[in-house]
Amino acid sequence: MTPPNHAPVPDLSVTTHSVVRVDPEILPFFLEEAWEILPEMHETLIQIDQGPGFESKHFVLLCRHFHTLKGAANSIGLTAFGGLCHEMELFCKHMDERSTKQQFNMIILAVDALKEELFKIQGKPIPKTACSLSEVTARIIELKEKKV
Repeated sequence: MTPPNHAPVPDLSVTTHSVVRVDPEILPFFLEEAWEILPEMHETLIQIDQGPGFESKHFVLLCRHFHTLKGAANSIGLTAFGGLCHEMELFCKHMDERSTKQQFNMIILAVDALKEELFKIQGKPIPKTACSLSEVTARIIELKEKKV
């Protein structure tokens, strides 16, 4: 099953690490929540990868996590971060037992890109991931357009 083409394209003109508009008193709460959720997402991806195959319950959980991160990021002005989470939420909503390895790999890339952005936001050394936030978002949109 593939994501629909009618999903809105996120505004990628603002990078997540330009935190000028983010209240320094609110940012730590966002970071705490994000750093709690991303390991849970990673664990779910491991369960999918090591399990008998794709199970809808895993994608529902990932969708819920992307939704939470989307709301938290957008509420403090991290629109590119929230944009990727939005695209991934839509993407996961349409994944099921018939999903492909390519689709699964997109989720892994997205989670890695989100982690990289959190390191940037915190000004920490960045472990290089396979794709940046904007590259992953562009790939998701391309997959939707190709109906892969």
